[in-house]
Amino acid sequence: MPRKKPFSVKQKKKQLQDKRERKRGLQDGLRSSSNSRSGSRERREEQTDTSDGECVTHHIRRLNQQPSQGLGPRGYDPNRYRLHFERDSREEVERRKRAAREQVLQPVSAEVLELDIQEVYQPGSVLDFPRRPPWNYEMSKEQLMSQEERSFQEYLGKIHGAYMSEKLSYFEHNLETWRQLWRVLEMSDIVLLITDVRHPVSIGMRLGKQEEGERFLWG
Repeated sequence: MPRKKPFSVKQKKKQLQDKRERKRGLQDGLRSSSNSRSGSRERREEQTDTSDGECVTHHIRRLNQQPSQGLGPRGYDPNRYRLHFERDSREEVERRKRAAREQVLQPVSAEVLELDIQEVYQPGSVLDFPRRPPWNYEMSKEQLMSQEERSFQEYLGKIHGAYMSEKLSYFEHNLETWRQLWRVLEMSDIVLLITDVRHPVSIGMRLGKQEEGERFLWG
């Protein structure tokens, strides 16, 4: 075998420089690919989803989306109960960022932090839990599903018609989630309601008033 020729200092520097360039190019390619996938995912989330329980006039962000090639062997959809929240626009996100940088928070008394629930949930307010429309066992599955879908779309329409998006907090837009709640309440004699410790009354009272005749245990 021919004897290896030793590298000069100049050749060694050139070799290390080429190696760094190749490594940098590989990292840039991976970063570009990652950004492309992230952007593509965001664009897909921003697209309007017309599945059951979603308002077709608003952008919906679908959380916990599971990879799926359609329905499973038993007709099971792994994304049936995924969370559906309205997606904030980029303009709204930037506006909030600017406001957070410009506004200086000042300490306030405990009395100022108190809020009368009647100021938020006024009688007849559209800010309520969606109710299951009347039904009976003579209805077909298609009739029942269609009636619930129509009622839920009316519920969403009233909320978005009365309030601008920036005035609303996150709430579930997936009808399948509410369908499960309706069915559980209908079958249950006692319901244990676990609420946010910051707003237990505002959450529990509305649901308790709506489901008259149910006994609620708060936790």
